[in-house]
Amino acid sequence: MKWWQRNKRAAAVVGLTLVIPLAGLIYFLADFWVMRAGYQDEIDRLIPRIARLKGLAASGAQLTDSSGNVADKMRSLVYSKSDDQATLAASLQRDVRGMFSLAGLSVSDSRVLPPRAEDGFDRIGLNVTVTGGMVAIDMALQSLSAYMPLIVIESVDIKPDRVSSRTNASQQTVTASLRMFALKESS
Repeated sequence: MKWWQRNKRAAAVVGLTLVIPLAGLIYFLADFWVMRAGYQDEIDRLIPRIARLKGLAASGAQLTDSSGNVADKMRSLVYSKSDDQATLAASLQRDVRGMFSLAGLSVSDSRVLPPRAEDGFDRIGLNVTVTGGMVAIDMALQSLSAYMPLIVIESVDIKPDRVSSRTNASQQTVTASLRMFALKESS
């Protein structure tokens, strides 16, 4: 007869003594396997981010140069934050009136609008009403487009003036109301 048949109780104790550590070992191995799979998923998720960061690090000098170019370009398009807002508004109004007058338009009204803060800039607004021919308005708009810092024309409302029967219809005048603004860096 075999030993485990004669000593059933001792065989059960020996069997349990072997099975319990073996079950614990299997449990811990399974737990480590699940933990390893979680870490692997996290590694797989981080690999593209690391590659993007390496790409950014490799092109750091180029990005620095580009940001410098953008800053230089921005400085040419907007007024400096060190300039006084009231002085800038008066200067802008004077320059715009001068451009319209040089184009042959009669400036009947110009108003500086209250400044507004907008996305890191102060918006210096101006409403101008002029009277003259369409050719003169076109010339004035061309001179505005060449002005630096940049003047953005927000709206243009053009209305023809009444034509009397004694005037030549080809010389008809119009009244134009323009709303424009320039940007200044916020302080």
